[in-house]
Amino acid sequence: MSQCSYASPAGVLSVAELQLKTALCSSGLLPQQAVRVSLPAPVRDSAPGLGTPQPVTPAACVALAALRKTVLGAAKGPSDLMGHCLGLHTVDQLLEVPKWPLPAAQLDRATMPRPQPLSDNVLYAAAAILGTAHRGALEDFWSNAEHPLASMYRLVMARHYGPHPRTQVLPTGAEGVEGGCVGLSQSASRVPYCSSASAAYCDLVRLIRRSLPPAWQHFSFTTVQVNKGLRPKPHRDSANVGESLCVSLGPFTGGLMWQTLGQEALVFERDVRVLPPWTWGPMDGTCVHSCTPHFGQRVSLVLFTHECVLRPLPASLYSVAAALGVASESAVSWEQFSELGLRALAREADWRLTAALSEVAEAVLHVAQLPCDDLHRALCSDDDAAPAMQAIARGAQGLARATLTGLSHRWRGTRL
Repeated sequence: MSQCSYASPAGVLSVAELQLKTALCSSGLLPQQAVRVSLPAPVRDSAPGLGTPQPVTPAACVALAALRKTVLGAAKGPSDLMGHCLGLHTVDQLLEVPKWPLPAAQLDRATMPRPQPLSDNVLYAAAAILGTAHRGALEDFWSNAEHPLASMYRLVMARHYGPHPRTQVLPTGAEGVEGGCVGLSQSASRVPYCSSASAAYCDLVRLIRRSLPPAWQHFSFTTVQVNKGLRPKPHRDSANVGESLCVSLGPFTGGLMWQTLGQEALVFERDVRVLPPWTWGPMDGTCVHSCTPHFGQRVSLVLFTHECVLRPLPASLYSVAAALGVASESAVSWEQFSELGLRALAREADWRLTAALSEVAEAVLHVAQLPCDDLHRALCSDDDAAPAMQAIARGAQGLARATLTGLSHRWRGTRL
């Protein structure tokens, strides 16, 4: 059977394949098409002192690419599973799901559709097995590599940011999740403020600039949102002006960010895009977004223009922002931003997306409960005429990757 394409045909099991691949392998990522808010382009960051970003060494790039390829199983294909007898045991038995309970900080029963906690547990178990199998390589890169992303991770981890202040994105009862803003923001009563231009914060902004791909070197941002250990509830951001950039860092597996394409998501596979790990990518924070379960320490950074700069700031804040290296203005007017109605939109419940997430969760559970022999036959089958076999084969792709990259060293050549 040929390798699966980036966008699988519609169908419940192909949706499950997408969800599983986002947690397990890069070949399941949707096309990287960003939805942009229809606003004038933001002014470019003209803060002095940033200098020319230093190039990343080829060795560091090779190390990160090799790590991603190893952890995500990009070098493995379904043919590698052929001839391995897996018996009548189901995929969730192979993953030993009960051994890996979903952490409380990643579970929010109040907002999750009914089957999602169970399906997320399957995804977490797969991420945990992969993370455990490659823990040494993950820890070595993020602790020692001379790569700007690794340096940013170490800088963020060295600082205590305090409890995450955005309670609207925290799962109920989540503990140990830290977060904060670097740059311009505002209080609950809309009073603007700016974080200090400390050496650590200035270093973080410089490292961010150094790590940005060439196409985004001049991206303008007033604020850096720092998240440590956060798996956010599905939400919209109401204070973001225009497009944002985000990146996930750290020795984790799973935990891929997803975002709806527009404001009306009806089908997860068609209407959702997924951002790959460990690389900067554009996103529209006004659309619903969250991430899959993660195993290991996950840090995320979001660069955006805060709405507070759409009105005049105290003179002292302009000088602090300039010293910090972030922008303090936008080409968008307050009137243009207000017309979008983002604050009202952020409070709306999206029942259609909830239904789509529920369908995906049920499909994940269905695939996870299939006997391994059924998946094996689907992978070996050349009968593309049967729609059911096509769907099972597509759903098997991500599961085969999990088996090959995280479990094959344990089960290869044996019958369970």
